[in-house]
This record gives sequence, structure tokens and C-alpha cells, in this order.
Amino acid sequence: MDTAAKKRKLDTMDKNAKIIGIWGGRGSGKSTCTKEQIRYNDAYKDRVIVFDPAGDYADEKGFSGYKTLKGLYTALRRNWNGRFRLVITLGETDDPEALLEQLAKDLFKIQEPYKAGKDHRQITLVVEEMSICYPEKTLSKKQQSFKRLINLGRHYGVNIIGVSQRMAEVKKNFVGNCAEHYFLRMGSYADYQAVGRIIGPQDTEKLKTLKTHHYLHFEQGKIARGKNRCDFRKS
Repeated sequence: MDTAAKKRKLDTMDKNAKIIGIWGGRGSGKSTCTKEQIRYNDAYKDRVIVFDPAGDYADEKGFSGYKTLKGLYTALRRNWNGRFRLVITLGETDDPEALLEQLAKDLFKIQEPYKAGKDHRQITLVVEEMSICYPEKTLSKKQQSFKRLINLGRHYGVNIIGVSQRMAEVKKNFVGNCAEHYFLRMGSYADYQAVGRIIGPQDTEKLKTLKTHHYLHFEQGKIARGKNRCDFRKS
């Protein structure tokens, strides 16, 4: 492709990055569902950053963990022209809300060339433990950059996959901006109520019959049943 054609392609690039919610109680299979997305889905698998408060990805094959954003950004620069799966883990004294806010703020700078039409490459940000790092009930007002990333991230080529046991405890502006949801087995009436506001009470009843690793996938007003293909605990 010549330079002029490449420029035309970048200038007409779709702003199609997505927000996805993956929700389920402990042991329901939501982590497996998430890992399948970033291992096998062509839209998300090549350029991944995982925000990992619980350390679930610490020993995950194919992922590189970092304890500071500085270390993560060094690895990002080193691997920019290839594939990467980078994980930021949190120490005992780290504030998950503040660290996520700083990461979101930096992603706007990192992905500015995408917004400007100079680079077509997207990044997928996986945010684990959403109810801890972006909780519905918080006194913090320091997460304006992450809120802005939710609202404007598609223009910067940032996909966001949010994961939580407790959907009801995650800020509603994230839940409401999800283009897709994966609902796995839940253990709380409040979470069933939260799901019901999205898919309706009749379909919410189906959640109560789900077995481990089974889910309801909701997209564009339609619901489909699905099942995780893998169990990464054995891999």
C-alpha cells in the first residue's frame, strides 16, 4: 500500500473500540471468559494491558507483570510495534482508584496518534475487580480521566473490558456504556436486580439456572447462551 493510500485508510478509520462488561460471582467462570476474549478474539488479543488489583494474572502464561506504571510503560515502548500482554499489579499500599485514574490519563496521551488518524492500532484495557477500583459508592472525585475514557475511549482506540463479581457495586456510567455484557452465575439478589434493569426480569430468571462457565451474552438487545471453551487453571 502506497503512502497516500495508507493515509486515506487512517483518515477514514472507524472509531469502533468497545466497552464490554463481564459479571459473575466467585467461581462462576468470569476470569476464564475474560481470558478467552483477550487470547482468541482478534479484536482484542494483540495489544493488551491488564489492570489487576487481585494479582490473578501474576503467573499467567504469555503475560508480563509490572509493579509500577513506569515499568509497564517501558515495556510498552519496547513492544510497541509488536504484540504485548502487559499486567500492572498493585502493592499493599497502592490506591486502586488513583492508579487506574493515572493509567487512564496516560492512555489518552499514548493513543493520541490514533485519534489524530496517524496510527490504526488499538489497545485493550482489561480492568479486573471493577467494584474495587471503580465503585458505585465512593467519596473519591479523582477518577475523571477514567470516566472520560469510558465516554471517549473509542475515539482513541481503547477497548475496555471491565470484570467484577458485583455488578451492582460498579458505577452505573460504566455499566450503561457497555456495548456487550457477559452475565455468569451470580450470588446476590442486588446483582440480579442490576442485570434485570438491562435485560428485563424474564431473562434475568435464566441466570439462576446457569452452571459454572455458562453465561448469557447480551448485545444490541439480543440474548444468546454461551459457554467458556477453556479452563485456564489447567493450562
